[in-house]
Formats: sequence, structure tokens, C-alpha cells
Amino acid sequence: MGGRGMITEVPKKVMEFDEALGLNMFPKTIRS
Repeated sequence: MGGRGMITEVPKKVMEFDEALGLNMFPKTIRS
């Protein structure tokens, strides 16, 4: 497996993914 290279790259993508999910999910949760 790609050990450290993956570990450094994952957080950036995870954070972007989390932000995208948050923007999509939170407005719906708040409205309903």
C-alpha cells in the first residue's frame, strides 16, 4: 500500500469531501 504518500494526501481530499457533504447536508437538515 502507498503508506505515507497516501496519508499526506488523504486529509486534503477528506476535508474537501467533508465540506462538500456539509454544504449539501446541513441546509437540508436545518430546513427540515
